[in-house]
Amino acid sequence: MLAVAGGGEVARGYYEDGFETAGQFYRQFERAVADGVPEVAAFDLHQATERLHHCLLLTLTLYSLKSHTLSFLRAQAERLAPD
Repeated sequence: MLAVAGGGEVARGYYEDGFETAGQFYRQFERAVADGVPEVAAFDLHQATERLHHCLLLTLTLYSLKSHTLSFLRAQAERLAPD
């Protein structure tokens, strides 16, 4: 992640980095599904979802807890963006 001055620039960096890495995990998920490896597909989909939650939290608050629990991350994200 790019460290630049100013909250808007930092938030934009978090967004771009988070969305890019989530997209990579999602592409890996799709490949694992096509290859018939459900365990890998499930892991990669979990990672993509986790990255998107962290992306939202970091972009909107510049802070995200170090949690891997999707239900917890979802609850935190829904407080900021109920949609």
